Amino acid sequence: MMTSPLFRKVLSLAVVFTACAGLSQTTPQSTPEGSGVTFSSRTELVTVPVVVTGKKGVHLTGLKQSDFEIEENGKRREIASFQEITTVDSPMKTARSAFPLSNFASNGEEPRLVTIIVVDLLNTPFMNQENAREQLLKFLNAHLNQSGPTALTVLTSRGLRLVHSFTTDPAILIEAMKRIESRTAWRDQAQPGQLSDLSTTNAFDESLGMNPTPAQLERGEIAAMQQAIAEKADADYAYFRQRDATLITLSALEQLAQSSDGIPGRKSLIWVTGGLPFTLSDPNSLSGIDSSLMSNYESTWQALNNANIAVYPIDAHGLVPPTIDMQSTRLNSSGSQPSFGRRTGPNFQVPNAQNLLDSMKNFAQATGGEACYNRNDLNECAALAAQDSSQYYVLAYYLPKDDRKPGWRKLKVKVAAAHHEIRARNAFYVGEVKADDAHSIEQQFEEAFSSPLDYTAVPLGLKFADAAPAENGTRKVGFSVFLQPNGFTTEDNWIRLNVHFVATDAKNKSTLVFSKMFKAHLKPDAVADLMKNGFSYNGDIMLAPGRYQLKLLVRDDLDGKFGSIQAPLSVN
Repeated sequence: MMTSPLFRKVLSLAVVFTACAGLSQTTPQSTPEGSGVTFSSRTELVTVPVVVTGKKGVHLTGLKQSDFEIEENGKRREIASFQEITTVDSPMKTARSAFPLSNFASNGEEPRLVTIIVVDLLNTPFMNQENAREQLLKFLNAHLNQSGPTALTVLTSRGLRLVHSFTTDPAILIEAMKRIESRTAWRDQAQPGQLSDLSTTNAFDESLGMNPTPAQLERGEIAAMQQAIAEKADADYAYFRQRDATLITLSALEQLAQSSDGIPGRKSLIWVTGGLPFTLSDPNSLSGIDSSLMSNYESTWQALNNANIAVYPIDAHGLVPPTIDMQSTRLNSSGSQPSFGRRTGPNFQVPNAQNLLDSMKNFAQATGGEACYNRNDLNECAALAAQDSSQYYVLAYYLPKDDRKPGWRKLKVKVAAAHHEIRARNAFYVGEVKADDAHSIEQQFEEAFSSPLDYTAVPLGLKFADAAPAENGTRKVGFSVFLQPNGFTTEDNWIRLNVHFVATDAKNKSTLVFSKMFKAHLKPDAVADLMKNGFSYNGDIMLAPGRYQLKLLVRDDLDGKFGSIQAPLSVN
């Protein structure tokens, strides 16, 4: 992730802007009293994609709205809309546009069977990575003649890497998969299971004998102290490595959510991993547990749900006997978590195997996927995940007007069908998007800039004009940015769009060359025109002659969603 202060200055300028389709320049102003018209995009309609399968995993089709029930926090909700979706496996077609550069994910045709594969080399022990790739190759080979748009990504200590964008040709993905090389995972370098347990092997006790001399006693104390210090250092190192790996992983999943948000329909994310520790083992805590990242997990789940992504974690360890410690892949005679050391060890740790399993289950349940673990046929798990989005139901209900308290709500879907299995997310979030501070927004922009993926949550079009001479030997390059209708949020007739342009030169030096905040309170008819025709802005950037990689970043400050486009540009 970037550490340079590219986005340190976040402007809050309310500007005059021009919407497309001939909307005249409009200055910010209040909504007229008595108009009775406001536009708001806050979610009042809760949508829940539901997969229903019968015996042998066959999808149950033809169910009616009357066959379903939804409960929110134990209270039954009336289903307001119902739809059965059957996807197609043809390539996605982007919408035609006057803008040659865009992140438009779809042209609004029928939903595709979309699958995202994440090969997690960051959290998967080295010895399990080869088998994981072989199982994915087996899955891809079995679907050579039938496959929807599928993307392949890899997660390493450097973050997310795009191996191949969406394609309907599994043969291409097979060749790309073969080029993925194994890497050392963080657990291979920081395995708490390798640390000695002083409760059973104590250098101090072993050095004494029956009648220790003062010199023996001193040597034993020094040896015990040195061992305790070494174990404490190793335990601290392991803690910081697992915390860092967790943050990198959650960031990668949020990037995938932002990049897939513009693709319509339910998406299946196949995450082949060694697992994340749901609770971190902190040797400096009295409880031995660090739960400070729970808000990060919730933010990731919310982003995945907003993008309609169902996560299918697949345990890369495969079938594991109960005496194997999943985190260090070392034998453990008691089947419990290895100690960080007697003097620094936490008191109430969850066993590693259970910790990792809980994390996989929570990701699946929170997003409507299915966790696959303790199995060797990982290719079958991947096939289930990919097939789940081929047919599903979308249920929706309105939130009661007197029940809008912010927070997470439990969801439960019931189906009146015999011998069925349901996959639907078990929770959703209600409430206003909290206002992020300048530092948080800066971090989000840096993450979006560093991501190898174009974010589609805010659909953008972009085109450049020919460069013209400017001062001091620079060139002025005109640009036009277009936001699709309904591609951004309005709230009580407000819009808040944060726009940045970053240019990276041939020496890999990045410079923020354009930054503006579009913040305005509009008349209702102006908002209606924006929702119908979209929003456009024309501007200029100054660049010296040369070759650049430009990245346009747009953040909708009302809901925190991003759109981004990256493109090469030669300035002559």
